[in-house]
Amino acid sequence: MAQVFETAMLVLFGISCYAIGLAGKLISGSITYVVVVYILDLIMVTTDLILTLRNRRLDKLRNSAAK
Repeated sequence: MAQVFETAMLVLFGISCYAIGLAGKLISGSITYVVVVYILDLIMVTTDLILTLRNRRLDKLRNSAAK
C-alpha cells in the first residue's frame, strides 16, 4: 500500500510542477524558451499516457481472446 501512495505522490507532484510552472510563466508574461520545453514535455507525457492506456486495453482484449 505504501508504494501506491508513493506513486500517487510523485504523479501529483509532477503534475503540479508542470501546471504551476507553466501558469506562472504565462501569468508573469515571462514567455521564453522554457515555455516551449514545458509544452513539448506535456505533449510527450500525454502521448505516453495515451499509448499506455491503449496498450493495456489491447493486452486485456488479447488475453481474453486467448482464453
